[in-house]
Amino acid sequence: MRYIVLIFVICSFAIKALWISLASKGTERSKLLSQNAHNHAKKVIKFFNVSLKMGGEFPKGSFLAAANHLSYIDVIMLAALYPSTYISYTRIERIFFVGGMARLGGTLFLERENKHKMHQDIEKIAAMLASGNSVTIFPEGRCTNGDTVIDFHGAYIQAAVAAGIPVVPICITYKSVNGETICLSNRDFLFIYGKTPFGPHIIRLIRRLRSVEIEVQVFPPIDAAAGDRKAIALAAHTDVLGYYTANSPLLAKL
Repeated sequence: MRYIVLIFVICSFAIKALWISLASKGTERSKLLSQNAHNHAKKVIKFFNVSLKMGGEFPKGSFLAAANHLSYIDVIMLAALYPSTYISYTRIERIFFVGGMARLGGTLFLERENKHKMHQDIEKIAAMLASGNSVTIFPEGRCTNGDTVIDFHGAYIQAAVAAGIPVVPICITYKSVNGETICLSNRDFLFIYGKTPFGPHIIRLIRRLRSVEIEVQVFPPIDAAAGDRKAIALAAHTDVLGYYTANSPLLAKL
């Protein structure tokens, strides 16, 4: 019965997303898809008994969120907190189920290796921000094992500079899973990094996840108007790294 509920939520999300894709286009489609993802993500985190503790608040209007990245759960959890278009890479798009769900959620897939398209991609993200649609990036460029927060890349932060939209640093800290404090022995149940295969990881998580406690710290917006993307990336990274280092139970176990 429990999994029937999850299947129903996923089907409802997919059907609504397909309808939106057919009935709208452009930035309006992106807004509607992100809102649909927001509505259904709240149901998914309730299904998995995700406890969210949030500090700070999101600014009014659109913003570019820059968060650390540990798991695909990050996306579902953040989507439950606010509507947003997510930026990912084409290699994720090719992953069965994960890529499909991300597309239905309005994720914008970019070719990180294609430097010639970088300018066009930045313009596309800037247009979304200027139209009132918030965008979320994970500027570490990949999921990590939680030992630290690696340096933030500033390329896509240029979109916020071009649009004159604030950048909001976000720190994601996993506190516990299935009632146990996050540590070296259980972090791989949630975190996905390196060459961990998506399929077995997702199946194991769906079957065994009973509860997870996550803390999300939202920092004050960084004014990106006429700013320098590298300086903004450094400031955002400093905020996130400092908070994560002081609050991650995983680091206390290292």
